[in-house]
Amino acid sequence: MYIYQCISDEKFAQARELIDSIENNENDDPMLLLYKALCFYESGDDLNCLRLLRNFLNRVPNHKKVDYAKYTCALCLSNLGLEEKAIKFLESLPVDYPDLQPELVHVRKAIADKNRALSYLVGALEM
Repeated sequence: MYIYQCISDEKFAQARELIDSIENNENDDPMLLLYKALCFYESGDDLNCLRLLRNFLNRVPNHKKVDYAKYTCALCLSNLGLEEKAIKFLESLPVDYPDLQPELVHVRKAIADKNRALSYLVGALEM
């Protein structure tokens, strides 16, 4: 329960240390995978967060926190500049998922901006 308290108090580094101290922490309890992924996300490590979320989603595809894991995957993918992949995760969520609509707007704008930037350069490198 102390790990959950650390997560609640946003003490992610401390929570991760506690999770890492548990033997086989990624194999025994799927919630530890999710908590550890959150710790990586909060420290800015989107790649490790995605790795753990993939493991969580593959291991417990019907868990009550699947939507949360998918939303967090989308955030990580967006942070990495992979908005086209992020949008697929976001569109798989229930329309009333918290903060979904603003995130969809944000990701769609990023995609449009990238496309617009690329269109400005059409022909520029083909001289």
